[in-house]
Amino acid sequence: MTSRVLQVEDVVSPDRIATKIAKTWITFDNMRQVWKTDKEEIRRYVYATDTTHTSNSKLPWKNKTTIPKLCQIRDNLYSNYTATMFPQRKNIVWEANEKDADSKRKRDAIVNYMVWVMEQPSFKSEMDKVILDYIDYGNCMVTAEWIDMRAEQDTSVQAGYVGPAVRRISPLDIVMNPTAENFQVSPKIVKSTISLGELKELLQRMSNDEIERGRAIAQSVGHRVNAPVVVRQEAVILQSVAGEGVVDVARIQVTAKARRAA
Repeated sequence: MTSRVLQVEDVVSPDRIATKIAKTWITFDNMRQVWKTDKEEIRRYVYATDTTHTSNSKLPWKNKTTIPKLCQIRDNLYSNYTATMFPQRKNIVWEANEKDADSKRKRDAIVNYMVWVMEQPSFKSEMDKVILDYIDYGNCMVTAEWIDMRAEQDTSVQAGYVGPAVRRISPLDIVMNPTAENFQVSPKIVKSTISLGELKELLQRMSNDEIERGRAIAQSVGHRVNAPVVVRQEAVILQSVAGEGVVDVARIQVTAKARRAA
């Protein structure tokens, strides 16, 4: 039976853990090369303006004109899916699993909040990508993340959206074990490419989350927390990784986790 998890805990060095994850990514990605080639050909036909960039370029025909029929089908599917998924402003219904959660006040508060979240421009743009992924690749993947769109000014904080947000994962940026019985039980690796500025913000957010978590634990047991320790640890990680000129998100996250645990 195919393993349900990718075991990396027995690797002592954080660098070796990142290497193990990278090698597993390459292995899983190589096992789907035929699928990637087929999807690339489909996308070439969808966006083709002539036959010179498609597999028909090998044919000895002088006429290179192409009719974008696949693009028309894709646009029609996108319109139909969008209209079906979001037919009206309130597209969700709260179904409580207990009596206390089924009061009108709680039900209205939850539904109205989720409607407000779904009306955010970021949600609509991400869902557009997800729908197109389903049409182009036959699969679509999303995850949830907490975002803070507020901006700090000199004398105040500019208002912005704060809360959960959907983030689309490109089917080309996620791999799984293709020999697994289904997607749910397979180990999955997501690839992300970020800049050094985004890396710094990521580590700072990890530090803030760790600080708040530590304060909450300390308050519950009645002790004080020396929060700057975590910040200094994250700064060391940032300097050591950025100094090598290579930004490896998997390595950074594993290294940060290992050093915080130490």
